[in-house]
Amino acid sequence: MAIIKPFKALRYNSKTFNDMSDLICPPYDVINNIEREIYLNKNPYNFIRIEFPKIKKSYDEVKNTFNTYKKNNILIKDKNDSLYLYEMNFKFENKNIKLKGLVCLVKIEDLKSGNIVLHENTFKKAKDNRFSLLKAINCDTSPLYFLFDGRNNNIFEKINFKKQELISNVNFQEVTHNLYRISDIKKINEIIEYFKNKKLFIADGHHRYETALNYKYYCNNFLNHKSEYVMVLLVDFFSEALKLLPTHRILKFCDDVDFKKIIEIFSKNFLIEKRYDVKEIENILNKQTLKGKKTLGFYAGKDSWLLLNFKKIFERLDSYCETQILNDFILNKFFKNNLISEIFYERNFDEIYKLVNKEKTLASFVIPKMSKKNLFNIFLKGIKLPQKTTYFYPKPVSGLIMHEIDF
Repeated sequence: MAIIKPFKALRYNSKTFNDMSDLICPPYDVINNIEREIYLNKNPYNFIRIEFPKIKKSYDEVKNTFNTYKKNNILIKDKNDSLYLYEMNFKFENKNIKLKGLVCLVKIEDLKSGNIVLHENTFKKAKDNRFSLLKAINCDTSPLYFLFDGRNNNIFEKINFKKQELISNVNFQEVTHNLYRISDIKKINEIIEYFKNKKLFIADGHHRYETALNYKYYCNNFLNHKSEYVMVLLVDFFSEALKLLPTHRILKFCDDVDFKKIIEIFSKNFLIEKRYDVKEIENILNKQTLKGKKTLGFYAGKDSWLLLNFKKIFERLDSYCETQILNDFILNKFFKNNLISEIFYERNFDEIYKLVNKEKTLASFVIPKMSKKNLFNIFLKGIKLPQKTTYFYPKPVSGLIMHEIDF
């Protein structure tokens, strides 16, 4: 079902740079303009100049920068087609954890084939941005994050990899990244055969995958070239090392908002409990989820919060997750009449606590964790979730490994 193949990776020249930590950056969709300046100041060759260029008129500047890096051997390409083992070491809940994945090329397929499955909606502006960059440099700047079902037959346990260390101990945002090359043809063929029986599910990279589809069409019809593959990181969906975390919503209400009216709106859809254990809000929501209940937390400041228990009409909607119900029945229905001026996304409740208590017009919906089993069922049913419903941790970085599309 999934067609993968090796490739010649483009990467920073390790002979020139001993420490890659100052060269890499996060994927473009999690960087803001303030953070961009931080990465610009880290190193003159930091990959932010390629991944998140500041465009004034055209993408010619980033194209020139990219070509200069290659010409001066800042970026070099491997001589032989290989697969790449990507390891991320991190600490989670006081445990040392190692997540393994495989960087390879995956054949770009129309979404109707069902072999590659999306689970989030996409937005035109983000796809336009990536398409312009792809046209300028003809290169995948970071691997898309794909998942496969490795239960009872995990490729990383099945095959004894012979690997060559390429990049080691790159520390970035409390995760250590390591990259190894797999060049043994026999092993590569075993891996290719293994994935022929697999569906692939997009964890991160929905916009980039749809951009790859658009670029494939563009190359075939306007350039007389072919762009048939995209670079991905393949990780076992059910690996204990892969963490599935929620992303909370911070709402900026209008200045004259009456929170009593907000609670009246909640009462139409939820059974409401007022709680005073603010610091336990995430733990309580997650325990409710383990019991099979759908809940949300609402925090508007100070020492109390609301536990919003879904009424039975929602409990019966097994395919619905909390963010869908929040979007469909609260944000887009009851809050649409100019109650909210902006929505932000935040994963850390401690940060939410500080922000909401600092600004009286802010409040937050706290989202419980989703189980991998529930998300997997959503994948299989082809259901699209709201933006930033899921957050997979840890994530690959940009600049560690690239794929220059060969014409």
